[in-house]
Amino acid sequence: MTNNKEFNDYIKKEMKESWNFPGLAISIFNSSGIIYNYADGFSDLKTKRHLQLTDKFCIASCSKSMFCMAITSLIVNDKIPNIWEMKISDLWFSDIHFKLKNIKVKYLACHSFGISDFDDKPKKMEKILKDLKDLSPKQRRKKLVDILLSMEPENKIKEEVEYSNLGYVILAAIIEKLTNKSYEEIIEENVLNPLKIDPCFDKEKENIVNGHYSLWWDKSKGNQLIPLEKDQFISHVPFHSPGLVYMSILDSAKYCQEYLKVINGVEGILNEGIIRKLTTPIVDDYGYGWEIDEDGDITHDGDWQHNSSEYLICPEDDIGIVIMTNTEEADFCEIINKFRDIFIT
Repeated sequence: MTNNKEFNDYIKKEMKESWNFPGLAISIFNSSGIIYNYADGFSDLKTKRHLQLTDKFCIASCSKSMFCMAITSLIVNDKIPNIWEMKISDLWFSDIHFKLKNIKVKYLACHSFGISDFDDKPKKMEKILKDLKDLSPKQRRKKLVDILLSMEPENKIKEEVEYSNLGYVILAAIIEKLTNKSYEEIIEENVLNPLKIDPCFDKEKENIVNGHYSLWWDKSKGNQLIPLEKDQFISHVPFHSPGLVYMSILDSAKYCQEYLKVINGVEGILNEGIIRKLTTPIVDDYGYGWEIDEDGDITHDGDWQHNSSEYLICPEDDIGIVIMTNTEEADFCEIINKFRDIFIT
């Protein structure tokens, strides 16, 4: 309890005096239960709605491990073949570039299949979106994957991690083809429902935290936080699978806590073999939707819809933390360092 008070006093002081966050939610947990919860500030500065622990943030790329877990669960339960060890050309029959034909599907999950995102190529992105314009959502994803797999890889395949949301777009299309279900259904049925987690895939639902524009997380910079207007941030349907999932801080902590339970020998709901597979690096320090550092800590962050999230699981110390705020590219290093100082010594 002393640790909780010290950490809480620190968070409240910095939230008031230093950090330029509209709202901030934190949950700290171990394999036995929740140690600490915090929610303060506003879900939306325009409406002045106060942030609640049950409000849902866009967790963005923090959902990648959930998708990988769902896929691996389907494999373990013999509902689909072991696609991780299969070649892309065994599962997708369009005109695939010869350099991509023999790449195993697992390299999509660890961002090592050679094609990076189009963030620095707006003209290419604009042309692709134009080609997808008049198609249904399912047709759009298929067409997008046909385009991506026909492209020549720009980066070294299987040798280096070059972060790519597009890999998860391809992964979603493959799984949707195999199961005839959407990636949302696959995640819910195989991961979230067993954990009794209530996600959301629709920004228009209630209790969704609104994102805010910001340039600095330091209040001393004098930067104004501006709430997003309705429909201001458009996420194109074919690109949803890399992370358009909304979850509360409590449900995120429940998901991460399951890893601590299973790894530390406490009975959990999810499969131990699956969790250990997901947290084993494939290329460099990247596994199936997780980064694993040299100390064995498991982590991932997410940034989309002007929301930021961080998941950190420390199995050796039997503790973890989830942090969420509703502004983009938030730097949580200070909070993580303080967490380590107080709870891991």
